[in-house]
Amino acid sequence: MTDEVRDEEVRETATERPATERAEELVDRAARGAGYLVSLVGLRLLRGVSLAREEAEDIWAEAQSLRQERHGAEPDVAEPDVAEPDVAEPDVGGRNIAKTIKATEAARRKAEELGLDLAQIPGTGARGQITMKDVEKKAKAERP
Repeated sequence: MTDEVRDEEVRETATERPATERAEELVDRAARGAGYLVSLVGLRLLRGVSLAREEAEDIWAEAQSLRQERHGAEPDVAEPDVAEPDVAEPDVGGRNIAKTIKATEAARRKAEELGLDLAQIPGTGARGQITMKDVEKKAKAERP
């Protein structure tokens, strides 16, 4: 089919429909495209903010660890009243209690990627929190 024939067919169908209907169709197409683009940008922003938050948590934990080392004192943050278990065991509802091990989200993700058990990693962060450096140190120690 040549361009001239195709153009003529488009003109014929365009003249059969009212201009408002064609305009609505164009606006709908533009809105769909814009919505898709905005959703992609939003997902990228959320991913970036999530990673930045995890990094900030790691930096905070490292800073608290350094502060404790320098001052040789307990952190200003009060200890929780309830003792947290050191190992991950399933609870009554069948959920995993692995979240009760004190670790940053980035450290949890890295340990999962490397196949390491968080319960076997000593934490050097604030109040014994496991940091990315702790996970990386354990991974290096376990390499043959």
